[in-house]
Amino acid sequence: MKDSLSILRNLASKNGIIQSKDAAEHGITRAVLHLHAKQGNIERVGHGLYMFSDGIFDDLLALSLVSDNIVFSHETALFLNGLSERTPFLHSVTIPRNKYLSAKTRQSVECHYVAPELHSVGKTSRNTTFGNPVPCYDPERTICDIIRGRRRMDDETFISGIVNYSKSKTKNLVLLMEYARMFGIAEAVKRQMEGLI
Repeated sequence: MKDSLSILRNLASKNGIIQSKDAAEHGITRAVLHLHAKQGNIERVGHGLYMFSDGIFDDLLALSLVSDNIVFSHETALFLNGLSERTPFLHSVTIPRNKYLSAKTRQSVECHYVAPELHSVGKTSRNTTFGNPVPCYDPERTICDIIRGRRRMDDETFISGIVNYSKSKTKNLVLLMEYARMFGIAEAVKRQMEGLI
């Protein structure tokens, strides 16, 4: 048991979270993980996810490990890209229309669906507040997403996201319009940007 704890400590050292599949690759079964959890050595923080009790839980990282199809988008991407200071109460994710998340995961996120061929457009990586890299859309894709999903977003978040993007020194208007054309919203994006830039 002591050996398994040191292996688990080593697995947790990269980002604080232990995935049961990584533990299994190191010869630690689910039964051993459950035993450690029962003894209070580790705690279960999600399906197949554990961490040491003295660790700091990174909910964005944990969510990103649930499925390879998750990309943080909309309000969460605004926050991760520094275009909003408000941490969303419910994180927004986008997955391909032909994939699914478990019912439990869907209840804990705001889930958006997109055509599979558009899922990777603008996909990049951003660091969480705890410094862990997670999949996220870049600022230009995020602006397109919030314009497309305008009705599902509160006015304050929407307006501050657009204004903060327009003031950004790293904005890429050529890329923004390229994405806008791909999503069929070029006119809507032009209207939102007029007078701000």
